[in-house]
Amino acid sequence: MSLSYSSNVTCKANSSSAPLSYFSLKVKSIGDNDSMGLYSDRIKSLKVEIEKLSPLHRIAFAASCCERLLPNCYIFTREEGQGNPSPLRTALDEVWHILEGKVTKKETIQLLLTDCEKAIVPSDYVLESRYSAESHLAIVAISKTLKACLSKNNVEDIFKVIEVVGDTIFGFLDIDKEITDPDWLQKSWEEEIEEISNHPFTLREIAKQNEDLQKLKEAETLEPKLLEWLRTTSYNNDKSLIDLS
Repeated sequence: MSLSYSSNVTCKANSSSAPLSYFSLKVKSIGDNDSMGLYSDRIKSLKVEIEKLSPLHRIAFAASCCERLLPNCYIFTREEGQGNPSPLRTALDEVWHILEGKVTKKETIQLLLTDCEKAIVPSDYVLESRYSAESHLAIVAISKTLKACLSKNNVEDIFKVIEVVGDTIFGFLDIDKEITDPDWLQKSWEEEIEEISNHPFTLREIAKQNEDLQKLKEAETLEPKLLEWLRTTSYNNDKSLIDLS
C-alpha cells in the first residue's frame, strides 16, 4: 500500500475554486494582529528557512511535528479496534535516537518503514471512527521523517511533513464545523478559510513551529537538552495538535 497522500483539501461541490491546500489559508501573522496574509506565503518562507538547516536539524523539526500528530493514531485505534500505534512510536523513537547520534543501519530503517506502512488501516475496513484520515496522515508524517534519515538530501520529505500537519488541522476542523455548526455549509469558502485560519489549533501550531525553528537556527549542534526540549514541549497533556488523545 502506498504511503503517498495528496496534500490538497477537496473543495466543496458548490465551490468554483480549485482545490486548496491548508497552505493557501489566510492567517493573521504572528505578532501582527492588523495584517492578514496568505498562509501559503508563510509556508514558502518556512521552507526557505528549513532548507538552510542541516539535514539533522530538519529531521528534528519534523520529529517535533510528528510528536503532535501521533496521538491521533491512538484515538483511532481505541475507537475502531484496529491498527497498532506501537510500531509508529518505535519508529519515531528511533528517529530521536538517530538525532542523538545513534548509527542505524539502512536495513533497520527500511524495516521500520515497512512496519509503519502495515499500520495503515484501509478505509474500506473503518466502521466506527471518524479519525481515519488523521491517523493515516500521522503515519505518512512519521514515515517521511524516518525516510529523511536515509539521505542528506531530505528537504522534500520534511516539506511533506509540514504539509501533512496543515492538512490534519484543516481537514479535522472542516469536518468538525460541518457537524457542529448548522450554518457552516452556507458560508463562503473564504469565510470558512478565515475562520479555520484563526482557530486556536492553527495559531498554536504556527507559534510552536516558529519557536522550534528559532531554537534550531540558534543551535549549531543538536545537544541532548535541545532534543529533549523539542520532544517534550510537543506534549499537550498527551493530546495531539487537534487535542485528540
